[in-house]
Amino acid sequence: VFFSQSPVVLEAQVSVEPQVTGYLGNDVTLRCKLLQGNLIQAEWQWDKSDTKTFTIAVFSPNLGQNISGRLKFAGASTGDSSITIKDVEMTDAGKYICLLTVFPSGSFERTTILTVLGEMSPTLQWQWGTSIL
Repeated sequence: VFFSQSPVVLEAQVSVEPQVTGYLGNDVTLRCKLLQGNLIQAEWQWDKSDTKTFTIAVFSPNLGQNISGRLKFAGASTGDSSITIKDVEMTDAGKYICLLTVFPSGSFERTTILTVLGEMSPTLQWQWGTSIL
């Protein structure tokens, strides 16, 4: 008697924020966190106008990172592939795509839309500076 067992492939769980608002001159973080699985590589792409996509950051736990300009990996760990854009400009607005290659599940793509607004209102500045416990 021969029993064949199908391999179990775990679906990677990836957490992102679909919509993020940044404020001119401030830093903004675009979240992309792997909740399950082993990260092989993380890649961020920027699609400004649905016509051309640019790779702006790549991270590998084994090989390091390749990142440009005002960007930095917020977590730079095997599970947190979030990036921070320093001193946000109006031209930074657009669609950002987080591509994760995960073992054993494969590749996953999640999208965040970044909207950039003028200055932050004094009310928001006060709320962000105050800890509510």
